[in-house]
Amino acid sequence: MRGTVELAIAYGAATDVGKQRESNEDSYVARAPLFAVADGMGGARAGEVASRLAVDTLVELCGECEGEPDDVVELLSAAAREGNRRIYEAAEHERARHGMGTTLTAVMLCGTRAATVHIGDSRLYRLRGGQLEQLTQDHSLVAEMVREGRLAADAAVVHPYRSVLSRALGTEPEADIDAQSIDVEVGDVLLLCSDGLSGPVSPEKLRKALGVADPQKAARRLVDEALRRGGPDNVTAVVVRFLEGAQGGRQSVALDDDRRS
Repeated sequence: MRGTVELAIAYGAATDVGKQRESNEDSYVARAPLFAVADGMGGARAGEVASRLAVDTLVELCGECEGEPDDVVELLSAAAREGNRRIYEAAEHERARHGMGTTLTAVMLCGTRAATVHIGDSRLYRLRGGQLEQLTQDHSLVAEMVREGRLAADAAVVHPYRSVLSRALGTEPEADIDAQSIDVEVGDVLLLCSDGLSGPVSPEKLRKALGVADPQKAARRLVDEALRRGGPDNVTAVVVRFLEGAQGGRQSVALDDDRRS
């Protein structure tokens, strides 16, 4: 069916500063065929600068899907590496921004495939047939300890160093970025989110919210759920639903400031 059914998409996005932060250092892109979430870090609002540089670079360098899926993976990867270079150089030239960086989780659609790049602890999920699957691995010290068997998964949730990243975009001259191509089909839903969502909200709550037919309402419901659970961090959700043929199309999203598009 994947080879004969034409896919259409509907998508939505929502973000919030949360209840414990003074500014929102998350940035996102929701502009088909490109979707991304970046969660910045650094003092003096440098995290906001880093996340914005990351997504702006993707928008600048990744236009319409062209070529084979592997070509799209390379295009997206090259754009992420260029974002790393720009962030690193900006930090080197301005003392107040030294050490700034950002997570980046991005998807570029191409037919029944999606190119993805990922670094940090933002996440990409896929809901298929009612089952939620995390498609990215967190690049954090605590997540690595869990994978190595040195820490129990339930202990990781409350570990004091759970937000310390082992990899990020812009903190080093070269970035170790995960890249892959995944398949998508009618009925799938993708969620890209910052850890301000995946931290306080359980996978079961994520799964239920992604079952909402309207992706904009689903994104808003996810953000509201994080706020109900204390909103300890900036929170961002980008939701993409795959439909058959003319059922979908490109659904625009309401933007609340010029840092996100």
